[in-house]
Amino acid sequence: MCDFKRVIKQIFGTYYASQLAKIFYKIPNALLAFFPMRDEILLESNPDLTCNTYELYRYFLQKGLNRKFRLVWRVDFPEKYENDVPPNVYYIEKNPKGINKIRNYVRCYLARVSISCNTNLPRYKTSRRQLNIYLDHGSQLKSMKGKDGKKAPLSCDYLISQSSFFVKYHLDEYTIKTEQIVCTGLPRDDQFFRKYNSLSKLVTNVDSYHKVIIWAPTFRAHKNGYRIDCHSKSAYGLPILRNSLDILQLKSVLEKENILLIIKPHPAQDMTKLKVESNNNVKVISNEELCDCCIQINELLAQTDALITDYSSIYYDYLFTEKPIALAIDDLTEYQNEKGFVFENPLSILKGDIVRTTDDLCKFIISVSEENDNTLEERKNIQKMINDYDDGNASERVYNFIMSKVDC
Repeated sequence: MCDFKRVIKQIFGTYYASQLAKIFYKIPNALLAFFPMRDEILLESNPDLTCNTYELYRYFLQKGLNRKFRLVWRVDFPEKYENDVPPNVYYIEKNPKGINKIRNYVRCYLARVSISCNTNLPRYKTSRRQLNIYLDHGSQLKSMKGKDGKKAPLSCDYLISQSSFFVKYHLDEYTIKTEQIVCTGLPRDDQFFRKYNSLSKLVTNVDSYHKVIIWAPTFRAHKNGYRIDCHSKSAYGLPILRNSLDILQLKSVLEKENILLIIKPHPAQDMTKLKVESNNNVKVISNEELCDCCIQINELLAQTDALITDYSSIYYDYLFTEKPIALAIDDLTEYQNEKGFVFENPLSILKGDIVRTTDDLCKFIISVSEENDNTLEERKNIQKMINDYDDGNASERVYNFIMSKVDC
């Protein structure tokens, strides 16, 4: 079916393929319009059960919303989640085939609420009576526009925003109106306001290290091959590291300072390109490992002492911790020329230790070890500028907004 869709898009183009789909769904939509809406809330994220949707779902359970609504997760493999399922929580296949595809369409059409943070249901597949909420999976840093400069299409009733600071960027990047944007903070950032000890599930001897630093770069080329944001190359699948001498230099400083470096690739990263292996001072962690240990990415971030990143929206999240940040941006010019940013000068918003060489990287690691943080005040200023709230209650605000729109 996916190949068929791809062929249609190649023949007619994305726009006309979308118009054909709208025509195709008109008849079944008209028939389903006679049916009552169901007390179900659809939930979606990518990877499954993560990010803003998961944190909001966690709050739903805390409030007992599953006593009023069926909470239905759209996932890739429902059988993975059959054990220890909370009452009135269900899992359905995200992209089923055959008769299940029809059942899935009917269920999605008649659900009272649809909540997503990665791929939201097209409006031509859902009822106008449905409340459609898009949580997004991070605030704007990278441009979301297509190569033709067109805004990214967004099909929802409301977009949940981190703050009023980002509204103008939502309007510039997405096909959305001001009145559809609701500034509550992002639910996933609530995770920075709780204490955890789950890191020991991933690294049993984590307490033996002086400091724990996480390296979380964004992807340059998508693992599925359909999207390339930047053609910059790295022999080891990470920025900065160009040869074996760089690897040895990094390993040496980590050992000397007794620091654990956790490398957490982006979910879209092609892991076959990553040539850095785990050792005594380096731990490469995949999304599958986080899922197996039931650990959210921001939960992991909250347990570290410093962050190395680049153009990922994780940068915004980590500002809540007031812990050191390094920006590995040796391909900034290439990335800006290809993918682009929402800011004319990205360094006006990106504050931290600038890392362009392995020497820079090692200096940052030593500064973390010695508890020196030269850019803390700059980051505090950015954090205050980009957030309306600093209280860990974003999920509560989103929940209250949804309940105000749904007649319970």
